[in-house]
Amino acid sequence: EALRARCRAAAHPGPFRIPRVTFASLSMAAALILVVGGVLLYSLTGLSPAVLAAQLTIDHVTCFAVHDTDASVDARASEERYARDYGRQIRLPRTSAAGLQLVGVRRCYCGEGAAAHVMYRLQGRPVSLYMIADTSRSRAGADVFGHDAVMWSKQGTTYVLVSRGPRATLETLALALDGGL
Repeated sequence: EALRARCRAAAHPGPFRIPRVTFASLSMAAALILVVGGVLLYSLTGLSPAVLAAQLTIDHVTCFAVHDTDASVDARASEERYARDYGRQIRLPRTSAAGLQLVGVRRCYCGEGAAAHVMYRLQGRPVSLYMIADTSRSRAGADVFGHDAVMWSKQGTTYVLVSRGPRATLETLALALDGGL
């Protein structure tokens, strides 16, 4: 009889009884949060230059942590390798006046899609130029996570320059890179 009473109580919990949480219900909740968060992040990226700059700054720090080199690479060979590997032509800025040393080109992703990530060093300091095709944004700047970002568009491509350094230096670099496109 005691067993029947416990079974009835378990089948019909009282109004103040907390339901048992299962692994499946926690997994579903986590998946829902990821989906909603991803949709919000994607939509916010299109609205806010600071959100895009934050995404690219995180990528900048991560890529330079993985690809920590001072060895220069050839711009033309990098363009050819990028086209062969990813099926998309890119044109790297041709400028030596900026004092930038090209150390790598790779493909990365942000809320706007795939981006060519051009990795430079300026006096040993990492500098990233992201080129996001088929997008256009107004000129903007952002300070995120101790890094500055300068954003501009030209001929249907958005460019974002990211580095830890003074904004004035980045603005000068952005003008030099834009002139070399």
